[in-house]
Amino acid sequence: MPEVRQRQKSLGLSFAGGGVRALGEYAVFEELEKQGIKVNAVSGTSMGAFLAAGVALGLNAEELHKLTVDIDQAIHESGLFRSRAIMHIFTLPKPFALVTMEKLAEVLKPHLHGLSETMLSEVPLPLALTSVDLVSGKLIIFANKPEYFRAVFSDSEFYPEDILLSEAVLASCAYPVVLSPVSLGDYQLADGGLRLNSPALLFNRDKVEYILASGVKRENHRKPAEGPMDIAWRAISIVIQQQNEQGEENADARYSVDMDIASLFSFGQGQEVMAAGRSYVGQNPLHLEGLYEEILIPDELAPPPAQTTAKARKKGFWKRLAEAFQPES
Repeated sequence: MPEVRQRQKSLGLSFAGGGVRALGEYAVFEELEKQGIKVNAVSGTSMGAFLAAGVALGLNAEELHKLTVDIDQAIHESGLFRSRAIMHIFTLPKPFALVTMEKLAEVLKPHLHGLSETMLSEVPLPLALTSVDLVSGKLIIFANKPEYFRAVFSDSEFYPEDILLSEAVLASCAYPVVLSPVSLGDYQLADGGLRLNSPALLFNRDKVEYILASGVKRENHRKPAEGPMDIAWRAISIVIQQQNEQGEENADARYSVDMDIASLFSFGQGQEVMAAGRSYVGQNPLHLEGLYEEILIPDELAPPPAQTTAKARKKGFWKRLAEAFQPES
């Protein structure tokens, strides 16, 4: 008779943006690893681009944890995103940003491990990262294997050149005003979350059978906004949350980590955020209904039954005979 087996469908995993809070999505990948679920393609936006790049490079959960902790601590220790500096952001001279991308890249370079030495084309797993061109308004997609993804909007396009993986990640993370745009050719690139914060929509269904969209729920505020910057951050987060719903329309499963910890630029709390994400996933199990399907293995493809030698059959006969005459205890 044909043998029935369980086959895992090819899985595309997306990581949404969300500042430091997005690091909580690490727990989703960790849970997939615990369940023995293989990820076949990855997409990421903004801070989620760091996670997506690590997974696409082939890092396991422990290695990804180290990468994200190192990045978070390096930014925190640099003092680039001090809250006092952020509050005076609109008094800054050119380049009209709190932090230049060149300075951030310099701080991160010793901690990026394989990201800063690997070309996008060299990344093993199919990977797509989003950015937005401030000149044309187009969604720009960095992809090592474009056939696994799609240009989801009429004005979106794949970046045509091969670049360092770290450059693509930083272009996806260039949060407007806080970080200066990334200049690549004729493009002036900013955070991909401006148009597609949850990049699950990017996967091509001809190549990826099952899509899991991970994200983080919007920060819970207990009191009214105070000051222009607080108002601006909250307004942007509301718009981005609505974009998440649009970006997840293509997903078979959605998982949003809910944490009462950290804010957009709370660097230095990354380890606590990942621990909170792990705790949330532990209390709210990840179930991917429909990820597996039953397949029939024809008799001619099924492994042949184990053959026993005459000597083994004879030994088995005497063993069964001895057991038959063994007195009951």
